[in-house]
Amino acid sequence: MKGDASLDHDALRLTGTLLRAVRVVDRRFRRASNTEEFDLADLSVLGQIGRGVNMVSRIAEALQLDVARVSRICSHLEALGYVERRLDVEDRRRWLFQLSPAGERSLQSGLRILSSVVDDLLGQLTPADRTALTVGLGALRPILATPPEPSDVDDAAATVPPSPV
Repeated sequence: MKGDASLDHDALRLTGTLLRAVRVVDRRFRRASNTEEFDLADLSVLGQIGRGVNMVSRIAEALQLDVARVSRICSHLEALGYVERRLDVEDRRRWLFQLSPAGERSLQSGLRILSSVVDDLLGQLTPADRTALTVGLGALRPILATPPEPSDVDDAAATVPPSPV
């Protein structure tokens, strides 16, 4: 593999670093939350529901996850008492989700914890490196906001927790 000129080693290294960073943040988030029952994926779905995105298909689209995974997360959040499910009066085949009072508290608490975890991690960088990272990732946000191809969602959904914000 070292001699394969067709590989962009910088791109591969960057991808590995991004994946590792998300996994480290998720692990530290769980530790700081004192729970293994609630992770970044759960927080991301709560965030979408808190913004008024209340259908599984729309949440999946917003987070670029497959519908089955979002459905499982919503059921998990419902079992925790963080979301409530109700039948859509306009289309009785659909379920709509809304935050419960406990879900609203969990969302706000989770966002504070996540902010602290990320601040602690990035606090280990020099101010110049932190600024460069913030600017670089900020430039990537519009590209990531582009709706994915359907097969992209299915293939990548299980690998990385989505961004909660």
